[in-house]
Amino acid sequence: MKLHIKSKLMSIHDKMQILDEQDKIMYEVESKALSIKDKTYIKKADGADIAYIHAKMISLHNTYFAEMTNGKAFELNEELWHLTKDIIHIDEFGWQLEGDFLGHNYQIRDRHGDIIAMARRKWISLHNIYYLDIMAENLVDEIVTVFIVLEHMIRKREEAVARTNHSQPNN
Repeated sequence: MKLHIKSKLMSIHDKMQILDEQDKIMYEVESKALSIKDKTYIKKADGADIAYIHAKMISLHNTYFAEMTNGKAFELNEELWHLTKDIIHIDEFGWQLEGDFLGHNYQIRDRHGDIIAMARRKWISLHNIYYLDIMAENLVDEIVTVFIVLEHMIRKREEAVARTNHSQPNN
């Protein structure tokens, strides 16, 4: 299954749409405008709730929790000290999300090491766009939720870098 995540670059509310190859809306994502915990809700196009995600308030690294309406819940933790790649564990499923943060290319591997989904970011666009290739179509809701959390983690990291660069005095 091929999907793409489209988000607005400038918006008070974080809003995203996940569309199929014909640009039909499959999922909609909305985050609270001013939320300390980065609260986000994922719904199917028909309005059915899929997941609620939120960030851990105090942590050495990015940690997010996802609660699915199908009863599944999981946590995503970033591994520290990787200079050129991201490794994020999803222990509840036995998955590992890995990729390079410079190229924004990611893949999810199951507990056997098989790739069940891949994502890549389109660099030149009026919207942030990720293209998803999902091999495990029976896990689409869970995989979409993982990639939404990944987008939040990347955005949080980019905001922290921008704040650090902005606060350093010019030489």
